[in-house]
Amino acid sequence: MLRFAAILFFFTLTSVLFAQEFVVEAPKKKKDEFARAFVKLINDAPNKFKDSKDKPFKEIDSLHPTSKVFHSKIKLPGAITSKLIMDSLPYAEYFFGNFDTVEDGDALLVNLTNSIAEAMNRKVLFRN
Repeated sequence: MLRFAAILFFFTLTSVLFAQEFVVEAPKKKKDEFARAFVKLINDAPNKFKDSKDKPFKEIDSLHPTSKVFHSKIKLPGAITSKLIMDSLPYAEYFFGNFDTVEDGDALLVNLTNSIAEAMNRKVLFRN
């Protein structure tokens, strides 16, 4: 009985420790630079971007005045700037530029959505 209780305790402990571990598999296309960078960023998110953080921003960010803001080591192709915001829920922010028309912005959004879907091995849900 004691052996059964010890085994049950061990499996319960390991399931609790690894319950939040979530890893995205590397993309199938080896030359897809966007997909590799995106997956690396996603896999670093549970660690609060510990491996992705670069030097902090020196100026105060007007959108995030109370949060610590860092540059990101991971550069997504096409992005002009990248930030890692250490808020109550840390997140990454990438800026892809200004657009003259809504159609130009929509075209980029469609391309980014397709690139993210490819990076996630098409295991995504598209909403209208």
